Amino acid sequence: MAKASTIKRSLTDRYLKSIKGSRDGKPYDIRDTEIRGLRVRVMPSGERTFVLLARYKHGGAPTRRALGGYPALGLAEAREKARELLTGNRGPRRVTAVKARAFLVIPNTPAIYWNAGRQA
Repeated sequence: MAKASTIKRSLTDRYLKSIKGSRDGKPYDIRDTEIRGLRVRVMPSGERTFVLLARYKHGGAPTRRALGGYPALGLAEAREKARELLTGNRGPRRVTAVKARAFLVIPNTPAIYWNAGRQA
């Protein structure tokens, strides 16, 4: 059986603080045991970033999405973001588009076109 390319571990704040960068100069991932697809990418410099790896279409290629850096984004917040993106099997682009559309309000659009056509 092939060896996994990532480490699988129960993530805690204490463990995340103790992670060091690799000496060979390559980034590596640590998988969370609580949320499937949630990983911590550790760069050679020691920078830690939460990443979500998931398939959003049946048979589609896995999509990797950065959720945020570790000190700025806490473990609980990263898990909540991952749950939100995985709920309902919606892709991250769709979730972002729905949130962006919620702020876009164009009042009286048909009236603007109607009045412009009548004046010409």
